[in-house]
Amino acid sequence: MENFYLVIENSKKIMDNLFEETRMKYKFLTESLYYKYVLDNTLSEFYVIVAGYEQCKKEKGAIGPLVRSHFVIHYCLKGKGYFKIEGQEYEIKENDMFFIPVDTKIAYAPNQNDPWTYLWIEVNGSAAQTLFQKAGFTKDTPVFHDEDGKLKDIFCSLLENMDEISNDLIAIAKVNQLLFEIIRRRNNGKKEIQQETKTVVKRICAYINENYTRSTLNTSSIARHFFMNEAYLSRVFKQQTGFTITRYIYDIRMQKARLLLLSGRLNVQEVAYSVGFNDPLYFSKQFKKYSHLSPSKYKKK
Repeated sequence: MENFYLVIENSKKIMDNLFEETRMKYKFLTESLYYKYVLDNTLSEFYVIVAGYEQCKKEKGAIGPLVRSHFVIHYCLKGKGYFKIEGQEYEIKENDMFFIPVDTKIAYAPNQNDPWTYLWIEVNGSAAQTLFQKAGFTKDTPVFHDEDGKLKDIFCSLLENMDEISNDLIAIAKVNQLLFEIIRRRNNGKKEIQQETKTVVKRICAYINENYTRSTLNTSSIARHFFMNEAYLSRVFKQQTGFTITRYIYDIRMQKARLLLLSGRLNVQEVAYSVGFNDPLYFSKQFKKYSHLSPSKYKKK
């Protein structure tokens, strides 16, 4: 238990050091509150209104419940808090981002024991909702975790450049960069999941090919063997192969039965048992459906 607390304490020190490195890199992080408005919001499709930073105090209360008339993204640099959207509550911690859509009831507040320090960007425009949806931000998926903590640099560099003459163009470029990076990361995650799914389905196909002779082989027994939910297993198998598991087992058994019948070494009953059928008569009916010939006639081909 002592070692556990030592690991926690070391992790906290590492995070504090990383935050201090970020603070030294960007001047505005020495302030307790800092924000800048964009000078020109004439672009109706997509524009940034304001970007800011706040180091919240323990006594700071909750914001909301309320609705916003523009979109907001927050990035938690340090500490903790909560975010509530239409009754669903999320705990927000370091390197978490949370998204506030327009006309949606929300509330958020810092943790009283470890109040957060966060960055925020307020955005609007006719294209804003579409861009956020592409990045995966919706009412149902409003939180994104920045795994390596590198997205904070995009936020910070946006604020650092807000004193430039064309800060509207800089702000739009930085928000687009941020959303592009999130889209890229989400898609990489999907590819990894898809690859894992393909690997699992390949293992299942191999398992069926090795065990088709067992009469008890079915979707339920395969799900138990792979410690998977039966409904989920059926769905991903169909997505990857185009067949149900039942159909795949059936096809394998019929193909193997054809080979055994053509070899001439076994009679129909023996072939039935060899491919997982306990009832030779039922096997014969199924084989005729599959091959349009009875097993005995197919054997004579």
